[in-house]
Amino acid sequence: MPFPDGIMAFPDFLRGSAMSNHVTQSSPESNSNTGQSVLKMTIEIKGQETDDLQLALEEVMRLLDGGFTSGFDRNETGSYRFFCA
Repeated sequence: MPFPDGIMAFPDFLRGSAMSNHVTQSSPESNSNTGQSVLKMTIEIKGQETDDLQLALEEVMRLLDGGFTSGFDRNETGSYRFFCA
């Protein structure tokens, strides 16, 4: 379901999550020196088990493949947040 300013809510990705994740979508900026698009990505993933970390990383990759440049989600066992600048 779309929200104002390009924020989207998606189904939960981690087991037992009570929150929806939120992501934004935008276009990359050009590097003024080379004219090429340059992105920098920051990801923070937390979990109680390695499976939690793997699920979160897979969800970040899925969202990136969908064209999203930022997002977050959390539950009792883990969380993630990422953004590209």
